[in-house]
Amino acid sequence: YKDHAAWRSYRTLGVVGVAAAAWVGSAVVIGQRAESALQELQRGPQGAVRIVKLTHERGLIGAKGQAELAIQPGCASEPGADETLTLRVDYTMSHLPLPSGLTRVEWQAAPLGATAEAFKTVFGSVSQLSGQGAVARDGALRTEMALPELSMQRSGEAVQVAPSRGFLAVNGPAVAFGWKVERVVAIHDVGKAVNPLLCEGQIEGSVHMGLGYALSEDFPSDPETGFPTNMTLRSLGILRAK
Repeated sequence: YKDHAAWRSYRTLGVVGVAAAAWVGSAVVIGQRAESALQELQRGPQGAVRIVKLTHERGLIGAKGQAELAIQPGCASEPGADETLTLRVDYTMSHLPLPSGLTRVEWQAAPLGATAEAFKTVFGSVSQLSGQGAVARDGALRTEMALPELSMQRSGEAVQVAPSRGFLAVNGPAVAFGWKVERVVAIHDVGKAVNPLLCEGQIEGSVHMGLGYALSEDFPSDPETGFPTNMTLRSLGILRAK
């Protein structure tokens, strides 16, 4: 009886050992594929987002690295006329497959060069965008993002945006993006307001339009005719009450 119990214990340990080895082995394969995908993106065609520089260190079940990104916003009327935005992204990856996904990623992004100087000019400091996400078994990526409090002060004006959160989801060609701003404080030295209610409405409207331009609004047009392709206000992505 004792020999039989010992044999069962050894068999259980053997099964657990094989399962653990397979789990770690799958993490190694996933890590290799993730590294290859990043290198392929760096060598890929020059699009709106380019990986200019990549440093990737792959371990047994995880990886870490740093990527320098160049982004063309696409706001200029002529191709290539945009000022390039540059970001540094530091990231860590865990490749052990779990129910939450095949790969989990934590990252922090900060502007570089002229982009960082522009942030300092507007906000007084350079803020970091941070987030964490996962790659699902079907290849879909979803990451949650967080931005710290932003504040801007100029002569007679001040705007403060509370810490905010958003998400980015990519599944093949489909991309979804959302952002939630809890509170915005705007302060203006307007002198003597003849119509205080109208004055408040002007300030609130400027905050509303600024958030819309930054987060959701778009006004696409046909490149050949110049006519707008959206025919309703709702389709322009203007912020509205629920």
